[in-house]
Amino acid sequence: MGGGLSLVATVTHESTVRLGLAEGATVVALIKAGWLQLNAVGGLAAPEVNTLEGQVQSVIEDADGPTEVRVGLPNGQVLCVLSEPARVAELRLRAGHRLRLVSRRVQC
Repeated sequence: MGGGLSLVATVTHESTVRLGLAEGATVVALIKAGWLQLNAVGGLAAPEVNTLEGQVQSVIEDADGPTEVRVGLPNGQVLCVLSEPARVAELRLRAGHRLRLVSRRVQC
């Protein structure tokens, strides 16, 4: 991911061959907005999850669905997270708020 950030994924031998992966190869990881959970910063994260810390850039509410939270990462990338409005309210999210994004480790 650059900027000192990383994600951990488990890749099967079959997928490694199919994708032509080799040590040192460049890969692209796509993270679906619904796969991320919003958490407060602090405390220890479980070892079976990926965590990224960032700063809320914007909170876009939708009366008919989940709230979109755009989070800027230290490496300059921006992730969009879809979250239930109640969770956004519980964390009192607004622009400038620091938070932790959590996702389960991906298996391919």
